[in-house]
Amino acid sequence: MLAHYLKIAFRNLRKYKMQTIISIIGLAVGFVCFALSALWIRYERSFDAFHPNARNIYVLTTPDPRNPHGIRTWSFAPVATYLRETFPDVKNASHTHISFPGNILWNGVEMRVYMLHTAEYNILDILNIRTLAGHIYSGTSDTRNFAISASKARKLFGDENPIGQVFTPLGANARIVAIVSDLARPSNFRFDFISLPSADFPIQWGSSGASTIMELHPNINKEAFLNRLRNHTIETGWHDMTISGIDVIPLTKLRYQNPGVRRNVQYEHILLFSLVGLLVILCSLFNYFTLFFSRFRLRQKEFALRTVCGASFKSLFSMLATEFLAVMLFASLLGLLITYLFQPTFLELSEIDLSLTAIFGEILLYWLGIALLALFSFFVLLLIFRKRSLNAAIRKGKNTVSRKASVVVQLIISILFAFCTIVMIKQLNDLTRPGNLGFEFQNTASLTVMGNDAPPDTMAVYHRLVQMPEIKELVVGLQPLLSGAGGGGRDVNNWYGKTVADEPFRIEGFRVSHAFINFYRLQLVAGEFLTDCDPRTVVMINEEAKRRFGWTEAVGKTFDRYTVKGVIRNTHTLSPTIPVQPTFYHQNWTSGVVNALDIIFRYQGVSFFEIQSRVEAILAEEFPHLRVWSIRSADIIFAEFIQSERALMRLLGFAALVCILISIFGFFSLVSLTCEERRKEIAIRKINGATIHDIVGIFFKEYALLLAIGALIAFPIGYYIMQRWLEQYVIQTSIDAWIYAAILLALTLVIVLCVGWRVWKASIENPADVVKSE
Repeated sequence: MLAHYLKIAFRNLRKYKMQTIISIIGLAVGFVCFALSALWIRYERSFDAFHPNARNIYVLTTPDPRNPHGIRTWSFAPVATYLRETFPDVKNASHTHISFPGNILWNGVEMRVYMLHTAEYNILDILNIRTLAGHIYSGTSDTRNFAISASKARKLFGDENPIGQVFTPLGANARIVAIVSDLARPSNFRFDFISLPSADFPIQWGSSGASTIMELHPNINKEAFLNRLRNHTIETGWHDMTISGIDVIPLTKLRYQNPGVRRNVQYEHILLFSLVGLLVILCSLFNYFTLFFSRFRLRQKEFALRTVCGASFKSLFSMLATEFLAVMLFASLLGLLITYLFQPTFLELSEIDLSLTAIFGEILLYWLGIALLALFSFFVLLLIFRKRSLNAAIRKGKNTVSRKASVVVQLIISILFAFCTIVMIKQLNDLTRPGNLGFEFQNTASLTVMGNDAPPDTMAVYHRLVQMPEIKELVVGLQPLLSGAGGGGRDVNNWYGKTVADEPFRIEGFRVSHAFINFYRLQLVAGEFLTDCDPRTVVMINEEAKRRFGWTEAVGKTFDRYTVKGVIRNTHTLSPTIPVQPTFYHQNWTSGVVNALDIIFRYQGVSFFEIQSRVEAILAEEFPHLRVWSIRSADIIFAEFIQSERALMRLLGFAALVCILISIFGFFSLVSLTCEERRKEIAIRKINGATIHDIVGIFFKEYALLLAIGALIAFPIGYYIMQRWLEQYVIQTSIDAWIYAAILLALTLVIVLCVGWRVWKASIENPADVVKSE
């Protein structure tokens, strides 16, 4: 019997091969998008969740408007001790640098290792790290002590005991003193080596800023304690500095809420991509079910005859379910093939450390859940159809409500995908448009060198770079604008027009020069630019500072000891998701002999990597005594700011294209089935004198109305979604009228082509033959 069902299923799949292919491709792509993003989300949420006490561990945060989330996981080392001594609710607290990878050279092979720097040993207790061999004890200024993980010890040393060895890849005085247990699963504190504190380096305020991890007692009122902590101010006694505004991130959420962790794709974008994958699956299933039951109506005579001949509902369901499961099977095989092909890209984007076998295992679990849900939906829909008598269904006229509803739903999905994708691409283009950033950074780079007796040596580098034909402009002695570095900020307490109700605020500072202003093409709004002759107390401010001061006219106004000479446009020197901070620009006041030199230059005619290699070659050959700190490209820095958006565009662009194609081909298939059902109507119209133009017009009006209904529903939804999405950016693109018009025009063209071709093909048939066959 199964062989019989399979034979019938493959015959039907082959008969409607276009619909079958589209359904398989849509289900496969949606399955891959959803399953991989679901795996990705589960991986992100699994960090540090395996600790028995994970629910009681938090990482301290402090306000920082220069970060995307408005916070930073940074504090001074003594904060941990202060918490333990001040709050009885705190079971333990430790200060540590969260692990970041680096490269070392071992036995001629470069390998990537993770280093965890700790200022206090109790981090081992908080993270349940056990000492397996050796002893944990402090190093000195002459000897740096390290603990090595058991897995890394086996990999590097095999059966040899590493304890007591000087491990030169970590430094000439780096000694391994202990072997410790590995962390069981993904962790924010992943490590191969733990750098132990130095006994002769005291922990004091103003030193060793990093992260503070806090473990609370399990039976306390956590919310009450956290509220007390948020309202608490720490008097450090160091330069009259206080620490306030303390908040926390749960350890289990640190992975995707930590602003200090740079990832290829933001967690919010992963969620969005998962939703897109789910929509593709739903669109594919809806498309398949609609086409399936449209064909079901065409085959009702066949089912009636099968019922008359003794076929039960169970046998009919088994026959139809076999066809559906065959589609699901082919889609799963295609999905696994797509996963295999895109596995390297996925692993690079997600940074998930899983083998292909493990990924397949995870994905098959998601696929099984989707298949069972789809099969259940299929069964329910078939039960609904069963309620209708087959004989009554045969005698009854064609029911077009469900078909029209299907067309409207697919048009809504197509319009939504097209609208959102266009707005996102437009937003990405606006983010990279120089005029919107307030300055020009394209084809610029910065070089930092260091010497022992600069400025004579380091200035020689500047004069040598001037001679390079690829370098167009240079500015010496100032840090690049895009890095966010400047001359430091200050708290503003007094300004012109200040009232009692006005609170002091922080204003960022940038050191500039006349050459610097010209180099970045800063845009003047009011007043004049600074010149090299202006005194130290004359400054420029940006538009945001003018707004915070509450000034209508800023030129000539004062704040603290400064006088405003000019106002420039806001410069977006950080991620476009970070609001521009109040900023003032002052002359470069650096004087005296320095042993480091910053050079900013603009290049032309070559790529950054070409100019980088040429500059490095010159430095190595002509200035071997200088130490190069970095050569950084402003274009690459900005690309890192928006790399998540770019990755999202690639992912969504592919998914959107597939979903739109599914909808278009599904629409085409529905038109074909409609023409098949209405062949007799078309034939009678022709007999009564209707022309092909008349018949096409009737069908076009019907589908144009459905397009209008779909657009009226989809456009408001898409506008609302995009407005919420754009709110995260400081620079926001406009949602112009041409977007609506372009989508409507494109879909109208699709409808004209689909309806015109299929109706024209049906209308050229001999009406006498059609009537006889009916």
